[in-house]
Amino acid sequence: SAMIPLVNKNNETKLLEFIVVNVECPPILGLQASIDLNLITYHINMVSDSEPLINKYTDAIKHEFKDLFDGKLGSIPGTVSITLDSNAKPVAQPARRIPFGLVDDVKAELARMVTDGVIEPITKPTKWVHNIVIVRRKNNKIRLCFDPRQLNKYIIRARFQLPTFDEVKSRLKDAKFFVVLDASNGFWMFNLDEASSELLTFITPFGRFAFKRMAFEVASAPEEFCRIFCQMFENVEVNSGVLSYFDPKSHIVLSVDSSSQGLGAVILQNNKPIVYSSRALTKSEQAYCSIEREMLGIVNGCIKLRQFLIGRRVEVHTDHRPLETLFKRPLNKVPPRLQRMMLAVQGFDLHVVYKPGKELFIAHALSRAFVDEPVEKEFYTLNEEVICQVNALIENLPIADRILDRIKNETCKDTELIELKKYITAG
Repeated sequence: SAMIPLVNKNNETKLLEFIVVNVECPPILGLQASIDLNLITYHINMVSDSEPLINKYTDAIKHEFKDLFDGKLGSIPGTVSITLDSNAKPVAQPARRIPFGLVDDVKAELARMVTDGVIEPITKPTKWVHNIVIVRRKNNKIRLCFDPRQLNKYIIRARFQLPTFDEVKSRLKDAKFFVVLDASNGFWMFNLDEASSELLTFITPFGRFAFKRMAFEVASAPEEFCRIFCQMFENVEVNSGVLSYFDPKSHIVLSVDSSSQGLGAVILQNNKPIVYSSRALTKSEQAYCSIEREMLGIVNGCIKLRQFLIGRRVEVHTDHRPLETLFKRPLNKVPPRLQRMMLAVQGFDLHVVYKPGKELFIAHALSRAFVDEPVEKEFYTLNEEVICQVNALIENLPIADRILDRIKNETCKDTELIELKKYITAG
């Protein structure tokens, strides 16, 4: 053996031992020599156990809001009412038999619901009496499902329009913190008034019970739940991926493009995409000339993304320069084939601007990677077209408002024009 100095890649000199053997074999580099020559290196991350930051405050939060962490059923202040149609016919159903193997479980569940204040035993006569359906859960526990099918027929629902995802998403601008809230037994948080409680009476072999809280199966329950919770959180800012969030106060750009087989559109704010839209062209639309397809792209983008565009000044970017000039002409100077399309966007405040195709890369990609699904209906209806046509004519007529009002009044008196209006609107 011999000790020979070698220089590694870090220009460090290492004295390494070489052993010579009288055997034909490939040279072998040992582990220590490999380490000394920096051919093998250790990469060690020193990690120390530490609790997440949130855990530092867990005990303090639980102590301050201990009434929220006691595991008991929550209760929303106030009461909820169930309103019935005046033609409602009360139905009293007999009790259904319960299999012997479920009797103890049903008794235990009824007792739990009474303890939690969800239901209460009732002895006085009631006009409505419903049944229950027993469902076995995956955890082997049972759920008592209320069966108010007869009652639901007569419930007058307080119609409440739920916000769409796009409407909620538009409020997410500049958000930094997000939270997911899950209401456990959410409907049971709403207290019923006495009259409504009697409507939700159900019968079992162990007696009758009335719901003190809203039952899951009642037809009006989902809307009441969403209405109240939306009111509770309406002032909470829930807002910020690849897609940005819509800012109703910021400048809007609608970028559109068409290919031989599809249409694409995207709304941009500060050069960031907000929402996309694409679809395939029908067989007849594929036969359109270039300017018609590009015009159809604008119409499709406006109609599909109407929620974001109506009531706002919208800058439309297209790579077809003739459309920029076309939108500056009076409607009666537009080629007939395009007039009908332009009627469909009369309700939008559009400013069409030509942009080179290389700048419309998102809309360009969407028009070629379109959603391949059929068009369910015409992108606008005849009624909408007539309204747009009338509004366009009124806006371009060189007539004073006083004379226009007189024309309207006289039209309503003319029998022939009344008949003509009937044929136009009703067919």
